[in-house]
Amino acid sequence: MRRAILLILICLLLGSCLVSCGQTGKDTDTVTETESASATVEETEKPTESQTEKASETESASKEVSIVFMTDIHYCHINWYGMSPEDRMTKMVLDLNDYYDSNPFEAILFLGDYSLDFWETGIYGSWRHQGKSYTLLVEDNYLDYLPTPYFMIPGNHEQYGHELWEEITGFKRQFYVKIGGYLIFMLDNFAGELDPDEDIHGVYSPTDVAYVRSIMAENPDMPVLLAAHYFDLSKETEEFKELVKDDHVVALFCGHDHVTTVEKLSSAYNGKIIFHCGQYSYTNQNINANPWGWRTVHLSEDGIRVEYYAPESVMVSGTTKYEISAGVKMTTTVKNPLKES
Repeated sequence: MRRAILLILICLLLGSCLVSCGQTGKDTDTVTETESASATVEETEKPTESQTEKASETESASKEVSIVFMTDIHYCHINWYGMSPEDRMTKMVLDLNDYYDSNPFEAILFLGDYSLDFWETGIYGSWRHQGKSYTLLVEDNYLDYLPTPYFMIPGNHEQYGHELWEEITGFKRQFYVKIGGYLIFMLDNFAGELDPDEDIHGVYSPTDVAYVRSIMAENPDMPVLLAAHYFDLSKETEEFKELVKDDHVVALFCGHDHVTTVEKLSSAYNGKIIFHCGQYSYTNQNINANPWGWRTVHLSEDGIRVEYYAPESVMVSGTTKYEISAGVKMTTTVKNPLKES
């Protein structure tokens, strides 16, 4: 029943064209240290009132708490796998609501690339050339129908300056959240050239280790997850390497490359794992290995259990139709180093 109601609401909203292409300036009420939601934010947070009511107080890690990492949804002008952008976004929202009904989770953490707003190939970025922010459109027309609070950091296709990004989304480009007893950093690693004069794919900027360390110092007993649109180890610093080796850091999460790789780092990083979070647009792997989907992370005091979940989908590539069955495609468990030390 809820799926049918959501579908009707989304269709009505899209049909009414309530959002103009060049509009900015979302009405956002920043919530800090909210008492009614398990996801608390020191820098910025934008759950709606109805979303916040769905969340429960779970700051203790005494039980397992689940979150979703989602990335590279790329709402734009391109049809992928036989589905229009609007149908694909509608399906994504319905899939997440269906999943929530049987697998409740606390929040969705988006790791960038909601759009091709800044793009140096094809028809070029929609923001500079059309005054059209697909990032704004996807948030207003789709993300507000998600079942939980959600959080957004930019990817390499959202090169908005700090003020404009916050005006459009209600979030800062970088912040952290506390969920289920974990300190989760949402990092901006594509801040090298913002508000560019020409379309670019984004310029990588090394992880702000000083920022992470300062927040960790204020929360010395909390295990840490590092999340960003991408971690380019070849462009990172020695300070970053030492940060990843820290026993507080349990794992890293990223998008950008449209794969579901579980990347175990070398001993130089104490063998920590980067979980690549897939996509809901196009894959850079075999479709059966990386269909539309997301990472679900189950947080507990002892560590994390990480899955890649794919909803039921039909994805058409050329003359081949891939029928994807709903379910968990892989599971990895990582122990909390603080419990072992």
